[in-house]
Amino acid sequence: MKAAQFRKLSVDEWLEMSLAVQKIIEPFAQAKLEVMQLTVPNMVATREDGHYTMTTSYPPEVQEHFDRCDRMCEQAVAQYLRQEGYTLPDAGL
Repeated sequence: MKAAQFRKLSVDEWLEMSLAVQKIIEPFAQAKLEVMQLTVPNMVATREDGHYTMTTSYPPEVQEHFDRCDRMCEQAVAQYLRQEGYTLPDAGL
């Protein structure tokens, strides 16, 4: 199979893959949500020419937790996709 060629998925295959990926993502999203509910982000509001801009950020240790969850989630999804043959072996996912 050439790098630019991908097999087309049927609707049923795509739905199966999509549901499986959602199940993989759920615990990582839940871990982030639990921390978000307990942590108040830093907020900065700026008024500029009649409109407001609001910027939010979390403390470094909280952001590190979010980043770690995102990395582990990405790795878990990529592993599932590889195992099920949805990606090419050299696709980098």
